[in-house]
Amino acid sequence: MGLSECYQFIRKKDYSPTILNQTTIATIDTNKRRVDVLGSSYRVLRNVYSKNPQDRAHALMLKELSRFGSTSTLVFYIDGPQAEEKADTFVVRDTARKQAAARCATSLDTLETQIQNNQHIRKRYFTDVRTNLSSSFYWSLPCRRELVEFLRSAGWDARLRPTEADMEIAKDFKEGDVVLSGDSDMLAYASITTLWRPISNGLFLEYKTADLLLALAVSRAQLTALAVVSKNDYGKNIFLSGLVFGWVLTVPFFYLDPRSIVSAYLTNRTVVSKNTDNKTFDSALRVFVDLKQTPVDHDMSSAHCLTYDELRERFSGISAMYDLLKKQHQLKGTGNGTPKDEIPTDKPDEPNDNRSNKPKPKPRSRSTAPTEKLQVMRSMAYQHPTSLYIRTLSANIRRAVPNQPILQQEVISCIQKASREAATTTKRKGQALIGAFIECLDCMGLGHLSDTDREILDYFCPRLKIKHAKDRDNGTAKEEDDEEDDTDLEGTAKGVKDTEQLRFLWSFLICLYSAVQLTTELKGMYIKGSYELHNKLTASREKGFLRPDAEIRIREDMSAVENFVLLNKMSQNSRKIAPITNSEQPFVGFSERDLAGVFFKRGGQLRERLVELASLDGICTSIVDSQTWIGWKESGYLIKQFIADIDPDNLTSRQKGRAGLLSS
Repeated sequence: MGLSECYQFIRKKDYSPTILNQTTIATIDTNKRRVDVLGSSYRVLRNVYSKNPQDRAHALMLKELSRFGSTSTLVFYIDGPQAEEKADTFVVRDTARKQAAARCATSLDTLETQIQNNQHIRKRYFTDVRTNLSSSFYWSLPCRRELVEFLRSAGWDARLRPTEADMEIAKDFKEGDVVLSGDSDMLAYASITTLWRPISNGLFLEYKTADLLLALAVSRAQLTALAVVSKNDYGKNIFLSGLVFGWVLTVPFFYLDPRSIVSAYLTNRTVVSKNTDNKTFDSALRVFVDLKQTPVDHDMSSAHCLTYDELRERFSGISAMYDLLKKQHQLKGTGNGTPKDEIPTDKPDEPNDNRSNKPKPKPRSRSTAPTEKLQVMRSMAYQHPTSLYIRTLSANIRRAVPNQPILQQEVISCIQKASREAATTTKRKGQALIGAFIECLDCMGLGHLSDTDREILDYFCPRLKIKHAKDRDNGTAKEEDDEEDDTDLEGTAKGVKDTEQLRFLWSFLICLYSAVQLTTELKGMYIKGSYELHNKLTASREKGFLRPDAEIRIREDMSAVENFVLLNKMSQNSRKIAPITNSEQPFVGFSERDLAGVFFKRGGQLRERLVELASLDGICTSIVDSQTWIGWKESGYLIKQFIADIDPDNLTSRQKGRAGLLSS
């Protein structure tokens, strides 16, 4: 756990740790990387040892820990027996584990009763068991020793410490080393200068104690004293005197020794009035200042480990019983004609007349739209697809980057060249290739198309519907844009085909131009064009300009492209067979991550300015680093720095609205 609410307190003091990714830490040169195994990977460790055999769990833990570095730099520290200084915290945690084990036993009884009585089994029965079983987990000392031996046999430096691993890391820490741990109390030790805190998605937060001391306006001794008087693993703080209160009172004491600062803190009049328990913080001082701990003589949780193993084995047996019962019901449903979905239920039977009057429930939707939309929202937040209307590129860039003419010209030429290449060259080549392919098929004869040819044509554009053509004749059809813009994220059958088409065009253009826009253009060309040609030819036949026996119809067994080509041949004013974009005014949509990569690849002052901005948050040595960095910045950051002076500082939201500025 570490110091209570330490990271939140640091964040409120405007200290922003550097964000590091897996690629970045592989390029950083360090002396030794000292890893607190429990402090850095506890969640993974609990899941691994709860769901796998011992040998398999050791291999999975090695895979997790090896991502931190190589055998030449990593040193693994694993906690040994409990320390007497941490006895109170252990009692609190052990009580919580026992309560969770009791709840788990009750949930297992309920689940076993439901199965034995052939009653309805709900998902929450298993969820309750798994949740309480995870909360009751404790990593036993024998298992820790086996992991140490396994890591050593694989060539890694693994150490089982006499007590707590964090204190041993503080003793062994040398200049140039790095500590990997999620426990905030690592910042309390005077010897530690750099902490890498693992977070989600394979990222790390780097805390430099020198920068942290400047942000908090404290000395090294004051920071250690602040950790001592705050709530930590070795004692509680004085009532109503938490981390913020301790920071306020310890800052004025400019002693070089943390003990002197703590003594002065305890003599404060306000602290004396609140210190009804006469706390002296001896345990915390012994650990954080003296670097000493007293190990206990026996394993304080051996009995609890046995209880956890028993619950786990019992849950495995009940799960096997449930799987067997489920297979029996499936065989019963397919063997004697009874419904396959028949499952045991704990509800009493109702009369047939009441049951027949009940409306049939709607079938459960299998759409994954909410999940996919959430993924797109997260992707948009990371990609920064900021859309802005900037009247003149040159004028806006000059206002965004004043007094730097060389950098201004590089930004202008870089964006114009990227837009021209992406919107004109790439898209027009794709359109020309589509047109050449269709012309080739037309010359060969549409009657000789293979299944592969028709599949490619379906990727270009979905097939037509006869009912849509009839609706257009009756004047009841919807607008084409409303009807055919089906590339949202709904999980219907039509959306699945559109998704395949979109993926095909994305790979076709290699993500340099918006495949969504090209999809819309192809639909407008072939679907809307086929319907328009069908209506015109029908009207021409009614007026006598075409033979009465002329076959004018929409064929659903053919692709939209084939229908368009056939109808286009019958028309007197034939149309072009592929959409071609005007090359004079290219248009393209870039995300800020795309621009970051383009700017870095451009080189010169443009790259220097980008690296200068990124260096405020970390190291930027590649295109991947620049794109990862901008993904964690606020939306519109790159545009404000290079392209347009939107969202200026020191303006209220009302002033921004009056000025017509867009907030990023």
